[in-house]
Amino acid sequence: MLSRWAVDRGWGGVKIKSRREASFLARYSPAEGYLLRPVRAVGKPGLLDGVTANGEAVIIREWPRLAKQDDHDLVEIWRNELRLLHRVSGFPGAEQTIARLIDAGQDAKGFYIVILAGEKRPLAVFLDERRTSSWVRHTSSPANRKRLWENLRRIAKGLDILHSQGLIHCNLDTWSVLTAGSDEPDFQLTGFEWSMRIAGTPKTLKSQQKKAKDDSRYSFLGDWAAFASLSATLLRVSDERLKNPKIAAHEVSDAVNADEVTLLRSLLIPSTLRRTDGNFVDREIEKIVITLAGHEAADNAQFQLVLGVGPNSDISEAIREASDLSIELTDLNGQLGFVSNDLTDSPRLIVSGENHRPMYFLRGQQLVYRLTPYAVQNSPKATWEFAKCEKATLASDWGGNVVETFPLVRNALSLMTFGDAAKRAPRLRGRVPFWSTIFDGAEIAKAPRVRREERLYRALSTLHALELVIASTGVFPITVMRRLDGFSEGADVRVELKVRPDPDRDALSLSLGLRNYRERLRDLLERDNVAEDEGWVLTDAKKIGRRSATDVTLQFDEFVERAGEHVFVFRVLGNRPLSLGDGLLVPGDFRGLLAQFSRKAHALIGLREHSELLRMLSDPRSRLVDSHELVDQDEIFADLDNAKQKALSEITSVLPVYFVQGPPGVGKTFLVSELVRRSFKDEPSSRILLSAQSHHTVDHLMDELLKGHTESDQLDLLAVRCRARDDSDTISAFDVQKQADKLGEQFALSDLAKGCSDHLRDRISQLSAAVEQRRAAASVLDRRALSGLVMRSANLVFATTNSRDLERLFDERGQFDWSIVEEAGKATGSELLMPLLLSHRRLLIGDHNQLPPFGSDQIARLLENPGKIRDVLMVGLEHIDHALKEFIGDDLLQLIEREDAEYEMSQLCSDTNNALYYFKTSVDTELERQKNPRSAGSSIAGVLNVQHRMHPQIANVVSECFYKGEIDSSDKAVKTFLAGPGVLSDRASTVLGRAAVTVIDMPYQQATVNKRDTERLPRYTNADEADAIRRIAATLQPHEKCKDKPSLAIISPYARQVETLRQTIRADVNASMALSAFDPVARGGEFFSTVDAFQGNEADIIIVSLVRNNHHSTPVRALGFVGNAQRMNVLLSRAKWRLFIVTSLDFLRAVSSPIGKALPEDMAFLTKFLGIVQDYQKQDADVLLPYQTLISRAKQ
Repeated sequence: MLSRWAVDRGWGGVKIKSRREASFLARYSPAEGYLLRPVRAVGKPGLLDGVTANGEAVIIREWPRLAKQDDHDLVEIWRNELRLLHRVSGFPGAEQTIARLIDAGQDAKGFYIVILAGEKRPLAVFLDERRTSSWVRHTSSPANRKRLWENLRRIAKGLDILHSQGLIHCNLDTWSVLTAGSDEPDFQLTGFEWSMRIAGTPKTLKSQQKKAKDDSRYSFLGDWAAFASLSATLLRVSDERLKNPKIAAHEVSDAVNADEVTLLRSLLIPSTLRRTDGNFVDREIEKIVITLAGHEAADNAQFQLVLGVGPNSDISEAIREASDLSIELTDLNGQLGFVSNDLTDSPRLIVSGENHRPMYFLRGQQLVYRLTPYAVQNSPKATWEFAKCEKATLASDWGGNVVETFPLVRNALSLMTFGDAAKRAPRLRGRVPFWSTIFDGAEIAKAPRVRREERLYRALSTLHALELVIASTGVFPITVMRRLDGFSEGADVRVELKVRPDPDRDALSLSLGLRNYRERLRDLLERDNVAEDEGWVLTDAKKIGRRSATDVTLQFDEFVERAGEHVFVFRVLGNRPLSLGDGLLVPGDFRGLLAQFSRKAHALIGLREHSELLRMLSDPRSRLVDSHELVDQDEIFADLDNAKQKALSEITSVLPVYFVQGPPGVGKTFLVSELVRRSFKDEPSSRILLSAQSHHTVDHLMDELLKGHTESDQLDLLAVRCRARDDSDTISAFDVQKQADKLGEQFALSDLAKGCSDHLRDRISQLSAAVEQRRAAASVLDRRALSGLVMRSANLVFATTNSRDLERLFDERGQFDWSIVEEAGKATGSELLMPLLLSHRRLLIGDHNQLPPFGSDQIARLLENPGKIRDVLMVGLEHIDHALKEFIGDDLLQLIEREDAEYEMSQLCSDTNNALYYFKTSVDTELERQKNPRSAGSSIAGVLNVQHRMHPQIANVVSECFYKGEIDSSDKAVKTFLAGPGVLSDRASTVLGRAAVTVIDMPYQQATVNKRDTERLPRYTNADEADAIRRIAATLQPHEKCKDKPSLAIISPYARQVETLRQTIRADVNASMALSAFDPVARGGEFFSTVDAFQGNEADIIIVSLVRNNHHSTPVRALGFVGNAQRMNVLLSRAKWRLFIVTSLDFLRAVSSPIGKALPEDMAFLTKFLGIVQDYQKQDADVLLPYQTLISRAKQ
């Protein structure tokens, strides 16, 4: 099994090579001697210096193998270990605090893990007595102790990451910490590969275990105790005195203060009354660092801050506002006193913006002060010897993009006015520290990679801001005209409203191509598109997203026109007082939309802290890692088509991401199911997150996957489905709360629960009662906690990409072995973030040739005009509450305000368009790379090009029109569809023909005498096509050999035509009766659906109404939705056996060959479609069935 780890992947499978043929170490030029020799008796690895072929320094951890022993069990443990290491490496913050794993392998002599070292070495090396110059050996001064604690804080964060994933280090010492010994904090954690500490066979281990002490236990607390011991060693604190409780904390050592001793003691001897974890340690270390910074500042000169206070200054106005108008603009002493008090309690220096153009701020309790360098009188330029502040912002309103923060203390600062500085600064020059000594580490020029990451983050922020601004136009500026009280007691109170002019909002609507607010509100109310139980909310809040205590719920009654003025009458629900005047009218469901935006913003903020994911998104190939996993080439693998074999092998072999483009019918869901099956076969405790943009897709995926995992798999999997709390219509047995309640009841009856303490048994009983009765507030909290535990423990979690439960999992630091996103092409880059944040290993599956993300067309059109983007954001963001904009950095806000940023705005729009279509951009880029014969490295994208679902004639239409003829039908599909009897009876086939693709050819409006208005109001409907489909439906009859009801759907690009079809067919008894013999597969158990709602679905028989049949001369105006290749791809690829297309071929021919005009490139599919229909007709005349022929045949 060991020899099968090196893989040379061929197109049709996996070719095996042996790594036993050469030494693994040879590729890293290892040093002659060990840094640390291995200790086989206890399974401790050896440490070796090495160098990559590119000259990068590495440290190799080696576990020697015992000769002539069967160690296959060790290989399994090794593979599991690698999974854990990869999972940890993808956790937020791990890149900074945990040493980077770049390779792993084995040969005949041992197992190896290779860590990128760069200039770093094990901490033990710097403690060597011969290296007296290292600051690590001299930690008695406040400055070095502060530096040490900042480094130890990084190790504490690394430990916390391990613990959050259920891992224990249990080997923390000076050899498991890497550092370059520089002035900047750089400690990184390694050495936690503890499960590989196995010295031999189970028999050997058993004899060793007998020799081990009984108290050899490993735990999180044990790690924190080891952390305390390591800290004490570095601080030169006596272990004996530290552990002696009789010695007061301040007397333990002259080298440390009481706070330091107290923390170390609390970790060595943890209290049962306090939780000892990473958060606790981080808080305590921060306090210590701040205290030491104060001591350091007392030993040095103070940093000088010049304040531009005065009657006409911005900072004075900010101080006056922050002081609740109690400090006058002329009171300079009062203002200096305010700033001094504001900066008393733990001020922080903040580096914000992009690092090649950084901005610096000083954050106090109430204000954030913008800092710039100050030019001393008669000096040629400003320097950071003195900092000046002329502008401040309320801390509650500041929303800068924080790059790095540095704690300060009050006595490290000296404040002066501009007048004072003119006199004092020249005398102080050369005797005060430069501010730049604090933030120099954050001011390093950025590499191209970092600029890419910042560009991507700014693009995602811009995309989210645009979506937010567009959504905000669904809120209406109104004026409350008058209140109409009822005539009797208890009668409803009504109110009259009108849409008020708002120049900014009106200009925004115009920029977005929307009708004015009055017309849109009337249309919305007349169409009754707002659910009755949601209603409307009248608010006097000035900005969208902010709630007011005076919000009033309304329900629409009627529309009246009075003296030429549009008046909307609403009923008031509830008893809140109603004020006349200006306000905002908000649809009731807008709150849910705001919650979704809030979750997206949360994901963006999380991305800012997740450097590994940000790098991966900006450059998916930047850090590819070999998983050292192989696909088991079993019978199921052999039965897969070549494309799936190749994709499955590549998916399994590479981290951190893989993209699969799956055209219709190629078996995307089957590929996912097979990957999931194999994951649990290799590791039964695996955790996999499966998500999609829509609930329908998630439910379909769950049904297919759970149907495939039967009891024969012998796996006890816990699967949960995450849903909105108010979604009670589609609840299933797998819903999180149902699963949690079930497990809670089982636990209450278990022997484990019976053996608990009285207090715990009471809590368990309360929980069990709450499950049965759904009450008791305290127990409800317990139920929620239990549901969270179930989600964090489940093997399979199904959720939408923007689910509230995924946000909760992110907050609770839940992580998965895989995050698989289906229909990724329908999600924007920002919608993909949350599931990608939850795993180090990501698989994105979709097809960008089908429907794009909802609303993306409007955003894409906006992005074509950078100047319009600036106007839209500047105006739109002004009307949105700050809480919804906190993800937007100052750099973006400054960019859109600049008049001279044409190039940068153009680049931003291009980047944002790529983020909008992130899946498409990533797949196209990688597939284009693979076409280059000189391209090297692992593939991270593949295309499934063998379809199994459709009749070959239908598949050929889809392939030629939308995939350059690159989709093939499997041999099995060809045999099944061409040799089978079909799904329609002989009687139905006599009328409708037997062709897989049938076009019901309608008369062309322009070519038919006295034929007018084929397309009718309300737009877009077509009664003639509805009548044709009624006749088709009345003719349908299943074939007698069909064991089950054939599935059927009637679809159209237009919602109003779908309703027309529904009403037309339901009015015909014969058509309705005929349809009852078929299985409806559209949403809600319907036969009728729009194309958009039907993506991801399929049916044996599909009947399509294209609707369009008009006189317009341009293709875009004439075709509308029908001219959209992605929508037509979905429309033509849903049928398995029979596809009926009701349209006018003459109309399509006329539009596809406009006189004097070229057909747009994205409509080229139309010409191909007409050509295929013509070719099919030569083989079978019934491919083309004129409308009049249908009428005459149906009458016979």
